[in-house]
Amino acid sequence: MRYGDRIAGWRMIETFGIVWRHGGLKNRALGRQSRQQCVATLFRVIASTHELAVSDIERVRPRLADRGFDLPVTIPLALLLVFAVRRFIWWIRNRFDTDERAGWVVATLLASFIIPAVVVAIGLAWAAVVEIVRLGNEHVGDRARVDGLRANFLVVLGIGIAAVWIASGITAIRNRAT
Repeated sequence: MRYGDRIAGWRMIETFGIVWRHGGLKNRALGRQSRQQCVATLFRVIASTHELAVSDIERVRPRLADRGFDLPVTIPLALLLVFAVRRFIWWIRNRFDTDERAGWVVATLLASFIIPAVVVAIGLAWAAVVEIVRLGNEHVGDRARVDGLRANFLVVLGIGIAAVWIASGITAIRNRAT
């Protein structure tokens, strides 16, 4: 919404073709008004294109994040988590002997936070890409509410942490048996 930003008085800076805001807003009320006009225009276009009422769009918009299980985001993320955990288990099995419990536990502790955090970060970026493809427009901003993965952020982290510990424990038990 660069036009609305300029109208509201944001100082716009361009660096390598990327336009970003710099400094404070001169007139906040005008900024709010220009944003509301932009959103109203967007809703009118959506309503006329899809033969809907604007009130239907306004009613449904807060529930956009409640899509449930988002397969195009969740399946690649699950595969990435499985790959990362398997790679970690391969590394830990080759790195530590069965009698090196302290090293094994410390490595598992670190990996149980690093692996899920990296997977979630990549997943948030992937969710944004999927939303851009769905919309057919790279300007998702506040309109699309890219919350599919953010809503389940703690669940994904918990599953990742549990997966690392469970896989590490199973590998330790198997190594002791041999």
